[in-house]
Amino acid sequence: MFVLLVHYTAPKEKVEEYMGQHTQYLSKHYKLGHFIASGRKIPKTGGVIVIGNIEKELAEEIILGDPFHVHQVANFELIEFHTSMVCKELKSWVE
Repeated sequence: MFVLLVHYTAPKEKVEEYMGQHTQYLSKHYKLGHFIASGRKIPKTGGVIVIGNIEKELAEEIILGDPFHVHQVANFELIEFHTSMVCKELKSWVE
């Protein structure tokens, strides 16, 4: 699994220009079963995406398609981790 930290590097107005495209990107990857959860950081300096149990190469490829990456308004930090405990509701996501 992965945690993807998104750090805005452009002014908020510039980021907002691509928010609609970013939301479509998120929806696509939820439908494909790649993403488990996502949301804004507080304060709003970026976001967090929890990515399911996929290959690291695919996670890196997915990042390249994010409009925030394409338009260079954010940096991305991909953190891989192996779950040792998980609630029963998410068990199928980590197997």
